[in-house]
Amino acid sequence: MYEITDSVARDFASHFHPIEDFSFEFMGKKYSCTRGIETSLNNQGGYLRQDNFFGSELEFTLYDDCRSYPLAFQLYQNTSKNYRIFLYTKGNKMLTSVNLTTGLEKNNSGRIIFEIQIKITSPQNISPEERKYLRDECIGRLRDYGMRIDKNNRVFLGEYDIPLNSFIHGEPKDFITNMLIVGICRNAKLFDL
Repeated sequence: MYEITDSVARDFASHFHPIEDFSFEFMGKKYSCTRGIETSLNNQGGYLRQDNFFGSELEFTLYDDCRSYPLAFQLYQNTSKNYRIFLYTKGNKMLTSVNLTTGLEKNNSGRIIFEIQIKITSPQNISPEERKYLRDECIGRLRDYGMRIDKNNRVFLGEYDIPLNSFIHGEPKDFITNMLIVGICRNAKLFDL
């Protein structure tokens, strides 16, 4: 039986070193990501998180036509003992996350299935109907982009095989790009969509 351990997390993280600068288009906007940011987001009270398996390797500055956004992908074991990848921007705002531990629990073949369920959680002062509308709008945008989404509003980002220590669908850069697009879509107001 397979489980996510620090060793598995380290092996997984090793596939992302280095991710070079990249660009993509989403909703008619062009984005580019360059490695590095002015002030690290891999920070807890002024100290670098020692348990982030990505370290500062997956910190980027995202540029669109008008602005720049600092981004940090972080992989660590959270307080619930789940290994998760988080995507943060300035102000410690989490754009999205994906759970390695529960991805593995769905299937005991040693494969991690990466899925993000689309839910709209902010702003907190909107009605359930408005949340549903925003969720459906986000799902429509992601489908238009070509992402696979199931009937439970889960976006498929890829698979990773623990025994083979490799991605099954796509490359690490594809995974990072798709996770970033989900983060942008879930936070449409922040990114002026």
